[in-house]
Amino acid sequence: MRLRGTLLLCAALLGFGCVRVEGTVAPAAPPTQPAAEAPWHVGAAVVDITPPVGYGMAGHAIEARTSLGVWTRLRAQAIAIEDRDGVPVILISADLWAIPSALPDAITERLQTEHGMSSLGRAQVVVAATHTHHGPGHFHTAPGYADHAGSEPGFDPQLFEWLTTRLASAAATAYASRRPATLEHHAVAVPSIARNRSLSPILENPEAQALIDANAGLPGCEHPQNATAMDLESDVDPCHAVDPKLDTLVARDAQSNAVIAVAAVFGVHATAMPNRTPVYHGDLFGVASRRAQDELDALGHRDAVVAVFNGPEGDISPNWRAQGRGATVALGRGLGDAVVASLDTDGLSLRGTVGYGLARAPVSGVTVLPTTVAPGKTARRAMPGRSQFGGAEDGRTRMSPRGFDEGRTVRRPRRKGQGAKRPALPPALVAMVHPKRHLPSVIPVGLVQLGPLSLVTLPGEVTTILGQRIEQRVDAARTTPGPTVSVGLAGEYLSYFTTPEEYDLQHYEGGSMMYGRLSGEVLAEAAEGLARTPRVDGVGAYEYRGRGKTSVPALRKKLRRPAKKASRVVAETLELSESVTLSFEDEGAHWPDNPEQPTTPRVQVEVQTEAGWESLDDDEGDAMVVYVTRAGRGRWTYAATWLEPFAPIALSGLPLRLKVARLDGSAVCSTPFVAGGEDRSSRAVEQGVCQDG
Repeated sequence: MRLRGTLLLCAALLGFGCVRVEGTVAPAAPPTQPAAEAPWHVGAAVVDITPPVGYGMAGHAIEARTSLGVWTRLRAQAIAIEDRDGVPVILISADLWAIPSALPDAITERLQTEHGMSSLGRAQVVVAATHTHHGPGHFHTAPGYADHAGSEPGFDPQLFEWLTTRLASAAATAYASRRPATLEHHAVAVPSIARNRSLSPILENPEAQALIDANAGLPGCEHPQNATAMDLESDVDPCHAVDPKLDTLVARDAQSNAVIAVAAVFGVHATAMPNRTPVYHGDLFGVASRRAQDELDALGHRDAVVAVFNGPEGDISPNWRAQGRGATVALGRGLGDAVVASLDTDGLSLRGTVGYGLARAPVSGVTVLPTTVAPGKTARRAMPGRSQFGGAEDGRTRMSPRGFDEGRTVRRPRRKGQGAKRPALPPALVAMVHPKRHLPSVIPVGLVQLGPLSLVTLPGEVTTILGQRIEQRVDAARTTPGPTVSVGLAGEYLSYFTTPEEYDLQHYEGGSMMYGRLSGEVLAEAAEGLARTPRVDGVGAYEYRGRGKTSVPALRKKLRRPAKKASRVVAETLELSESVTLSFEDEGAHWPDNPEQPTTPRVQVEVQTEAGWESLDDDEGDAMVVYVTRAGRGRWTYAATWLEPFAPIALSGLPLRLKVARLDGSAVCSTPFVAGGEDRSSRAVEQGVCQDG
């Protein structure tokens, strides 16, 4: 086994290896011809899904910011897997905060009608969000989330259509590139990347102590300074109250053994960056994906695709001492290193066929049979709790000191199904803010089987213990043994799901479970039912019926004021103590005519050699940021900043320059500059002429 840096992979400790948008989706047609003899056929693809600047970013709700630029580009990775009988399944991971159910519906329809994939049904398409809190809002087809999940309300059909086009394109490209392959599953423990941010609730579960004891030999972390007083009284290390398991599904070329794709699943919130950061980025998952791809490329696995999926992360945060670029890059690179290192561990060879199921489970007013508490019903109406408005323990909002802190319960439950929850607002007002159909009341739960491996897709943010309970119930219901892996934020979004025991304390996670105390058990029952008797529930018409609408031109008018503060805020949140910046003018935010064209300016660093100017670095990684510094009528002013110009020692004394590909089709270059020396402060460079030689 290979150890990378300070990363520790534990091989045996835990028992595993260390507007109106609408349409319809047709049922799957049988495959037209069998695949060639091989265990599997696999293909993969990556697409850029970075939209124009100006959209309000979603995930931080009232604390979110409007996007003014791009740090790490938002991407989506698609992996197409086909068994020997020609039955396909598509796995898509996207740098978005959530997935509305209409998006995979629309992607499936597009694949069927425009890409000729008639053998693909909705249950065979898994679309999951990494849960970055710095991607665009405005594409969710549930009006409640379109209006309240980000800094700006409204739904943009053009953004929804563009995301559909890009994600379907990635899936079709992956499917077209499939070739004979083998599949392996690896599972290792990755400590100190994640910590439990909600210790008091998890300790209410009878399984919690066994989890903590199993992690006792792993490196821990210090108690966060912003933990509650109740949590600080506990002697439990937050890094031990987690499931540290990293699952990797590895596809290799059947002839060359080269890595085609890796699907990695790890449960942690993508919140290593603070909410005030005004630029798009994929947070630690975006860094991890790129890091792993670069390492695999260096090892000779050319064009390998790494898709990172989120797991049960409802109560799990990144283990940062301070939010910011330093923590994001360190944690992301550590996770990326772990993905690559896991490939050197003993894995389970997957053989068999593709299986799948999709249950559309009602969550409003249904009777459920929990395994640890008495049976009961969920609430009929969605209702946010008071603690939801105050934010989580590692991300308090301005509402927290105003009576919206955690632990706000009622003495006597008055609303059926909601139990101890104290409403965030008077019920009549909640009904006005969230009328019927404003939030989902039927949620899709999926099950994809790849031989002995089962992937359970869950439509929201599931806490650690609930995720374990779901996996255990699926394992017990299966007819053949094998590993079960939960993929969160997949196929739909309905906020948080906790255990009943956690819910009763009404911390942020419990207050955010919309349909009451037993909502999480709906997921467990649906997943268990699919494992026992696979089925595919029908998918009807999908549409957006919200009131608010938005668009790039509408949002663009609001950028003038925040753009004036962009340089200061970007410098603070991205820690620009050592950087090189080029200012330039370009067109304002707009949608290109061709969806393949970039929606924001692209930048790279070039070094002068005897052969002329050659590319040294680009904005595909985490070393560049481009943002707007003046917006309004006419052309805008941007800043392109190289964040780490002094890191490559070998570059000392060599002529370098920044080169920007502008939206108007032209290029602009900086005058040459030299990295290194004693002056390591931030500097601005002037515009020059883009000439080779």
